[in-house]
Amino acid sequence: MLALLLLACSEPAATTTTTTTTSGGVAIIEVTSTNARPAALAAHSLWNGRYECAQGITGLALTLDLEPGGRATAVFDFGPVPENPAIPSGRYLMAGTFFQGVDGTQLTLVPDRWITQPPGYIMVGLAASIDPSARMMSGRVEHPSCTVLSLVRVQ
Repeated sequence: MLALLLLACSEPAATTTTTTTTSGGVAIIEVTSTNARPAALAAHSLWNGRYECAQGITGLALTLDLEPGGRATAVFDFGPVPENPAIPSGRYLMAGTFFQGVDGTQLTLVPDRWITQPPGYIMVGLAASIDPSARMMSGRVEHPSCTVLSLVRVQ
């Protein structure tokens, strides 16, 4: 019996094996390998971390919902952290878009409306990248008094 093995040259990833036997008893085995793809983001996920604006380091829990077609909505929950315990808690809705590519996911969210507004606070948007493993989010809070944000997916 003669076997023919065909391999694709690429990074290891999911494989599919197909075996075909010809009338002469020759087995042809074809192994197809696809390039590794970024982890798919769940339609609903929770991210925890921090961002920095004029008030200092602030805790952030971002509940992110993704819809087919690239639409994203989120709940932005902010509040105190141990090194900045005087920050009040607040919560608002956001809307925006996402795009998943080979280098991860790009996310842009703008404020929509307040759920709980502490006195003197304004809503801010964000532009962030989610790494290919869908575990880390980093980016910028979109306001002149703000800088970076860093989040880790917890759910």
